[in-house]
Amino acid sequence: LIWFLISSGYVTMGSFLRWLFLAVVLMGAPREGSGVRTVGFGEPDHQKIPSIPDEVALALAQRTDRTDHTGRSDLTVLRRISTAFSLLPRRTDPLHIVPRSISRLKVLYLINSYDLKQLSVMLVMLRSAATMCDFGWRLRIEFLTTVSFDEITPKIQGALFCPRINTHVPYGIRQYNASIGNFLAVASRSIIAENVNKFQFFIYAENDMNIQPHHVLYFLWETAVLPRQYLPGVQRCVYRSDGVLTTPIAEHAAWHNDSVTVLNLYGRWYYVPNNPHQSHFMLTRWQVQALEHRCQFLTETSFKCHLIREYMSSLQIFEQIGSKCVRCRIQKLIPVHSEAYFRLFLLHHLTNVSLGSNRKQVFGGGLPMDRQYDGIRRCILRDQRGGGLRRCDGKALRINMSAVLTGLERDLV
Repeated sequence: LIWFLISSGYVTMGSFLRWLFLAVVLMGAPREGSGVRTVGFGEPDHQKIPSIPDEVALALAQRTDRTDHTGRSDLTVLRRISTAFSLLPRRTDPLHIVPRSISRLKVLYLINSYDLKQLSVMLVMLRSAATMCDFGWRLRIEFLTTVSFDEITPKIQGALFCPRINTHVPYGIRQYNASIGNFLAVASRSIIAENVNKFQFFIYAENDMNIQPHHVLYFLWETAVLPRQYLPGVQRCVYRSDGVLTTPIAEHAAWHNDSVTVLNLYGRWYYVPNNPHQSHFMLTRWQVQALEHRCQFLTETSFKCHLIREYMSSLQIFEQIGSKCVRCRIQKLIPVHSEAYFRLFLLHHLTNVSLGSNRKQVFGGGLPMDRQYDGIRRCILRDQRGGGLRRCDGKALRINMSAVLTGLERDLV
């Protein structure tokens, strides 16, 4: 039929070739060298997504769960993971584009340190940042503060020493008037705006979050494989005095109304926290630009949320059902494919305190982390035939949430 139409003059060879090319494009032809086929609107073919080797995930999880809090990740393991990034899909959605090479990632790290009351834990945090430099990333630190750092310069430089460059990580100090209060967090947006074309990756964190290189790597990994309306996040964790790893009581909203919510995406399980606050955010350059276009991430000036510090670190980005403190409405997901993988998305809150009932500080949090994961797994295994979103009754999972909400963590031991 095609030959008849061309030979009869009804269709020219040029127009036929143009239509053929258009048909191939619309059908989502494989991209040469991408390693993974890209299908409609830049969504990845999840049947072909490579997975992190279990032994690598387990090794990192064991390092993350150490109680000495040295802040040093295993560079050999991290380098093995970085080589796998060449197999990830090439996305077209700005929220899910990741750098093609992460061996020389350019990172701007903003740390909100209103004062120096938590200097000891901030130094642990800085040693973890120095590990990013040792890993090969081109890192710059910017401190946002209201006090002078002059007296602690030797400690700062010592914590930021990077053996790879044989000096400390470059850093700057932005000192503001103390009257700025919690609006100190807002200042981070103008700094990011100044540097959005100079760096590939941005981290903003409060001064007691122990962000390590594997948190960045796995954020990028999950960013590349999640559907467009989702982004990966972490769950903060704290240690009790007996060394048990627990979830902060403030995270109880993740189990709101004694329920556990999980989501199945292409056979990969995630749990959906109703409380998305995580005291930090990580974003690629493309994500920053996309969120600015979508919801004025960098230039918003009228804040409807009174929780400014929480808003600027988490709530501006992530969805929270029933809250006015949201804007960009991206759904936060935490991977729970296995317990080892889940532990890679735990972030140590170095002060080991959290807010209990009546916003009183409680040392050591509430629900032991293995109990939380056990509840998640019970929800996943309840009905293997089902897919999509699933909400399970926490009482049926034998989780005593009333004890967590009142800060009685002893009832959960």
